[in-house]
Amino acid sequence: MKLSLKQKIGIAGYLVRGVLTKPMLRAYKPSSEAFLYAPYPIYQQMYAKRIVWSPYTLAWHICGDYETNLTWMKDERLTHSFRQWMFAPKSQAHSAFDALMDSSLMALPPKEHMRVRKLVSPAFSPRFVNEAKSAIEAMVQEQLNFNDHNGEIDLVKLCRDIPVNAMALYFKIPDALRDDFRALGHAIIASFSSEEELSAADVAAAERGITRLREVFAQKRAQPDDSFMSTLINHMEEGDRISENEALALMGSLLAAGVDTTFDYMLNAMYCLVMNPSWGVWLQQHPEQVQNFLDESFRWHNWGTRGFYRFATGDMDILGQQIKKGRDCADHDRHQQF
Repeated sequence: MKLSLKQKIGIAGYLVRGVLTKPMLRAYKPSSEAFLYAPYPIYQQMYAKRIVWSPYTLAWHICGDYETNLTWMKDERLTHSFRQWMFAPKSQAHSAFDALMDSSLMALPPKEHMRVRKLVSPAFSPRFVNEAKSAIEAMVQEQLNFNDHNGEIDLVKLCRDIPVNAMALYFKIPDALRDDFRALGHAIIASFSSEEELSAADVAAAERGITRLREVFAQKRAQPDDSFMSTLINHMEEGDRISENEALALMGSLLAAGVDTTFDYMLNAMYCLVMNPSWGVWLQQHPEQVQNFLDESFRWHNWGTRGFYRFATGDMDILGQQIKKGRDCADHDRHQQF
């Protein structure tokens, strides 16, 4: 899924036209260290403007209050599907990875999206979570011991390893297959990022992960059991069953989003503790407040600095700006705090 020369020229032209004609906030530089360390003053300026266009994201940023953003996030004329972007790389013929991406929840139309979510909901019952809980707790302790080097811990590595292993335990993925599943997750994340990240993704390993998943699905269809994966692919409702591609895409999305967001969430909590050492001391004295700390650390400071992407499925007006079909919009729901 690489950009063609024609697409690159198109993006360059769109960028130049945007800089010359669209309302921007030049202080918004989402990759700069200054912004990453102190984004809130810039957010306040964006909030005052309500909607701005950024050459750094090639996107309109909706900067309203919570209700405003919620309205646009629920608008069915705006889709998650990256394929709707006018400059999206074209699918490669006969690619297992592209077929998986075309069936992902983020690519499905709203009606199909809700159908798949309804079909798979039994696989996410509290029973499966409770069954995996003790194994995950034991794994976390094992990872803490393994990464403890004379009282020093690489927090980035620890926070990256724990969610991958937790997801593997929840899905009951054998150790020998985890590298391919990890590669599948990274490739899915990269497909929504920059061309450089997508080019660096190990798509061959990701497709091995897809092949292994198909083998597991075939086994579960032939010999259903009471596991999460079997429930996922065999559950039927009103004569309807999730397709294999939809199940593959869901598993891949969980491996990507579940691991990536948990990694960010954990690392952010660790960052809050490192920047405020007295909090850790207080938590040791009040362990019952750990959940409150996690909730508040996420509210007070988190890793999200670019909002949630949507792509216009048709020409539309948003807060006085004409958004053309295929142009993307980024909703900054964090602006509700200002």
